[in-house]
Amino acid sequence: MTLVVHHWMGGRPWVFCLWLAAAACSAPGDPGLPPIDATGEVPDAAGVDVAADADVATGDVDDASSDAADLSVSELTSDFGRDMALDDGSDADVTVDLAPCVPSSNELQPIAILPQLLSETGLFDDIATGTLRPDIELFEPQFPLWSDGAVKTRWVWLPQCSTIDSSDPDHWVLPVGARFWKRFVVDGTTVETRFIHRFGPGPDDFLFGSYVWNDDDSDAVLAPSGEPNARGTSHDVPSIQACEACHTRLPERILGFGQIQLDHVGAGITLSDVAPRLTMPPTPFTPPGDATAQAALGHLHGNCGNCHNDTSEAVQFPGPHMSLRLSVSDTDVAMTGVGRTAIDVPVARFSHPQCQRRIDPGSSDTSCVPLRMELRGRVEQMPPIGTEVPDPTGLARVRAFIDAL
Repeated sequence: MTLVVHHWMGGRPWVFCLWLAAAACSAPGDPGLPPIDATGEVPDAAGVDVAADADVATGDVDDASSDAADLSVSELTSDFGRDMALDDGSDADVTVDLAPCVPSSNELQPIAILPQLLSETGLFDDIATGTLRPDIELFEPQFPLWSDGAVKTRWVWLPQCSTIDSSDPDHWVLPVGARFWKRFVVDGTTVETRFIHRFGPGPDDFLFGSYVWNDDDSDAVLAPSGEPNARGTSHDVPSIQACEACHTRLPERILGFGQIQLDHVGAGITLSDVAPRLTMPPTPFTPPGDATAQAALGHLHGNCGNCHNDTSEAVQFPGPHMSLRLSVSDTDVAMTGVGRTAIDVPVARFSHPQCQRRIDPGSSDTSCVPLRMELRGRVEQMPPIGTEVPDPTGLARVRAFIDAL
């Protein structure tokens, strides 16, 4: 039996799914209602659709009654696992649907054309003072993409009454209107801020843009063609085409914002914070293997799996397919993409006298994956764009994992 309670707390939809009698919790419809009062009580029964009346003390469910409107959210969700049954002994689902969410008057609206200035993208309340909109959230992926040591800060804005389709936990479908930003600071200089926006329901209804900061840091200007060595640094700002080359290899288009990447206890919002917005509750996940394997698999997931994955949009080439991306269904190293398509698998098209296999078990020196990670200034380097310096920490993690196989 499943009890589903839809409620809005702090401007976010909370979807509680009680898993009872091994029943699967189906994806609910659009959740929402105004925040509960200070006592934790649900507001009056106006607009309440009650499928059945739950007696939490006994675990019984009586015939449909508006009395359920008097139950607090904490009462409805206090006894996870309690077997609730109808008076006649049959199982039932209990659903409490409350009044629809109403967005605030200053809700950001989808836009189909990139603004010319960063200040026009919705990130700031006041760019002169660096004051962000109050509903902007900081986030940090647990396996970040290497960017030659640049210090990066990431933010997300999601429409107030939206949910994230998590029916495929490996590839979230973000709501229309979602906005993401990433700021790059190199040697103390704020160089660029990147912007991604989903403006429509189509799989390609995304805007990608990079904004280069002015010399006086008063604003940043859209750079459609990119800018090499921007602001006197070694950092190359990518063109819109280069952004699309990386972000269109996964159906979700957003890199670093998903169940695996947010499943940590670090800075910013994490999976536990986002979970109330998900249409399906997330399942706990830890990369398989020991600490050495977890570190390497995580690095490959965040730095290589964005292009090398099991989706139809991944990089394709002659020879055995290669996937270096983790899945929440992975329970041991052998079933990961790395285990299935890289370990002891002959190299497909990279030619180097030192290696014949993508990952040669027990020998990182004769494995093609770390050799390509070390290359720079050649078309064979990995990642192929966005970096001019190898990642020493990531490389050490991958080598340690291979040598231990």
